[in-house]
Amino acid sequence: MHNNNLNTLLPDNLIDKNTNYEELIEKLFKLNIEEILNKHKLLSDSYDDENLHQMRISLRKFKSYLSLIKNDMTKNEWKYANNLYKKLIKPTSRTRDYDIFRSDYLYPAYINFKDKAEFQKLYEKFETKQNILHESTETHITSQEYMNYLHELRTWIAMLKIKNMFSKHANCKGDELIIFINKRMQNRYKNIIKTKEHILSFNQKELHRYRVDIKELRYILEVLGSYIKHGKKEAKFLKRMQEILGKINDTFIAENVVQSLNVSNNRVRSQSYLEQRAFDQRHRYLLQLENIK
Repeated sequence: MHNNNLNTLLPDNLIDKNTNYEELIEKLFKLNIEEILNKHKLLSDSYDDENLHQMRISLRKFKSYLSLIKNDMTKNEWKYANNLYKKLIKPTSRTRDYDIFRSDYLYPAYINFKDKAEFQKLYEKFETKQNILHESTETHITSQEYMNYLHELRTWIAMLKIKNMFSKHANCKGDELIIFINKRMQNRYKNIIKTKEHILSFNQKELHRYRVDIKELRYILEVLGSYIKHGKKEAKFLKRMQEILGKINDTFIAENVVQSLNVSNNRVRSQSYLEQRAFDQRHRYLLQLENIK
């Protein structure tokens, strides 16, 4: 529950008695864009798996905040911002997939697979592809083109104007703003919980969309949770769901990576072993997801 005394600001200082909706959105994006720029500098100065992961998280937060205001933007505003996000995230995506496959599937499988010589061939092909991907990603994120996209991001927030700026919710302040934010977030949370009832019937695309919806709401609740009833508790629950859905998504990634690693004209046992491991893991995680409370 939010602090009833709005003269005493909570640590994030996002909402006080004079803060209106448009100002809140501006604050959110300014903080996020500053984080993106800082993570990019860190990645450029010291390129490694973890810094790449942190850069991607900061970009995912940007996409989450966009989802908060999608209905308040014109189609052109939404398309521009979403395309800019895609340009920034795309060079990192396939590389991150390979990093996950290596840590969660390739290394553990190598330990348990008896024919080390056969597995070594698979690993060598994987390592070659992974190195190429990392070199490509590092080149992209340090290029002038990528720097131009980051510059667009910095200037984008200054151009953003909420199309409903004279509507009731766009001009509400303080407690009225908090009530509005609570209502909007609770509606999204209820939809996610209701959708969970059908989770076992979802295909890969539906599971991915559901995971994205959860992730977007979770990032919003984490930053605004102090102002939302049960916000922090719901954010923790969504994080647990997102982690399991992430593991399920990783099983599909693992299968795709394995299929790309053709070490000979015929399928080898190490490939079948990894695919079976991914399939078994997915079944286990789906059961966990169904039973999560």
